[in-house]
Amino acid sequence: MAVGRLKPEDAAQEMNVLVQTVYALLDEGKLKGERLAHTWRISREELDSFMGRPDYSQIVKKKEQEVVRELRRDSMPGVIGYAGLGLAVIGLGLYFNFALGRTSVPLLIISFAIGLLFFFRAYRHYNIT
Repeated sequence: MAVGRLKPEDAAQEMNVLVQTVYALLDEGKLKGERLAHTWRISREELDSFMGRPDYSQIVKKKEQEVVRELRRDSMPGVIGYAGLGLAVIGLGLYFNFALGRTSVPLLIISFAIGLLFFFRAYRHYNIT
């Protein structure tokens, strides 16, 4: 354990939350810390005091849910982009197969496989936690 001042990353690890949650708590003033240039430092005593509060788990759980919801909302354009690419690849594979007047099974398989990879990437992009 670190003694003295902790980085938000260390505090997040100790609190078992996302580092973004620690930053949100610091910004709201619920967790006290000192801002030095572009970084935060949290004293060991303040972290222990915050974690010892009776409503600690409720505060942290609520803030963690808000942070995760915001991260998912911010990642939505990426999800839509990956899903759109998946549909485009599958659509192009179908187009080239049927518009050219002949069916190419390997082309169909490859286009569906690549399309599914994009859909899987969209799913993974959305499920960040």
